[in-house]
Amino acid sequence: MRWSILRAVFALLALLLLAPAQAAPLDFVFLQPDRDAGWGNPTVVAGDLDRAARLGVGDVVLQYVGHGDDDLLVDGFVGTLLDLASARGLQVWVGTWEEPGLWRQRQVPLPRWRSAAEQGVLAAERVADAYAGHPAFAGWYWTPEAVWWRTPGTRRLEALTATTADAVRKLRALADKPVAIALGPSGRGEGNLLMSSWCRYLEGAAPDVVVAMDGVGSGHLDAAVLPGLYSTLRTCSDRIGARLWADLEVFSPDLRTLPAPARLDAQHAAAGPADAIGAFDLSHHLRRGPASAWWEGRDPGLRLLREGAPTPYPLGDWRTRPVPREVSASVTLPARADVRRVEFVLRGNPARSVTLSTEGQELGALVVHHGPGRDEQTWIWTGRATVRTLKLTIRQGRGGATPGDVWLYGP
Repeated sequence: MRWSILRAVFALLALLLLAPAQAAPLDFVFLQPDRDAGWGNPTVVAGDLDRAARLGVGDVVLQYVGHGDDDLLVDGFVGTLLDLASARGLQVWVGTWEEPGLWRQRQVPLPRWRSAAEQGVLAAERVADAYAGHPAFAGWYWTPEAVWWRTPGTRRLEALTATTADAVRKLRALADKPVAIALGPSGRGEGNLLMSSWCRYLEGAAPDVVVAMDGVGSGHLDAAVLPGLYSTLRTCSDRIGARLWADLEVFSPDLRTLPAPARLDAQHAAAGPADAIGAFDLSHHLRRGPASAWWEGRDPGLRLLREGAPTPYPLGDWRTRPVPREVSASVTLPARADVRRVEFVLRGNPARSVTLSTEGQELGALVVHHGPGRDEQTWIWTGRATVRTLKLTIRQGRGGATPGDVWLYGP
């Protein structure tokens, strides 16, 4: 009897250890309206909301109901979104008005800030008139984001704060709902963790929720500096009794390279001080690719191919003058083995391409991912090959790049 119980316990432990990783917990997601991405099609949006509900997300933030010269989404579609969300047990935070011209100058243009606030309140009035009592309507998201390229002077900060505070009061009065506002680093990156400015801004605006955009996907902040971001905004939020939400930017600065899973892990781990963790955004960056796979908790079930301690294979350093246009490096395994995944990091200038071969046989090209650091690229190959030696060929861009180590994975 005792051995039967022990065998059952060991079997359960084995199942737990071999089970796929759980989905990265996200409490909320953004939805950015884009008709080209199917936003006007309720079936497409319903599919997105199904995925969100299936993975435990509770809140959806509609980024805006108006954008520049676009038509308002208030008439009809906001109601459809609320109905679709309600049927899936989701709550919706309704955004206001996005003014693209706000972030085209290094100093925030006050007339455009005021215009965005006025347009946003007018749009919110129409939302409140039609949907204030809807069971899925959770609150407001004030769309103009505080991403100041330069530290605002005292007078400019006072004007920015006064405009925001007035808009927050009006939104709250329209439907007696909480109001969320967003801010994050921009321009100078690490040098723009403006505790004094941010705290004064938040104290004046008095929102119910502070949404911290982490600045990693836009290239304004390195993931290694995120503890400073959240420490600053945790302090500011606590001063006014507001909840702190962490918004993970799961895209990449050029919107073409893919985010490295290690970068996404670092962003998520750093967001621990926040009351809720979310990502931007479901309809674009969480629909496909590494961010989607990471969000859904897919585990390739691979093990590191390395004898002894789990360390990568050193690739060496090929920094020479003049910089060669093409360099190669080889990795030799202790014995022939199945390889399912190869990845390594280049720092500095990006390469033009990276290919993989073994014993004269081409295995294919690696795909470039952004991260884990701001000036780093992770190159990844996935497939299947039984090999002893692998050769990486890197075709460099201008200035060359500094290689990291190679990680090899097998079944």
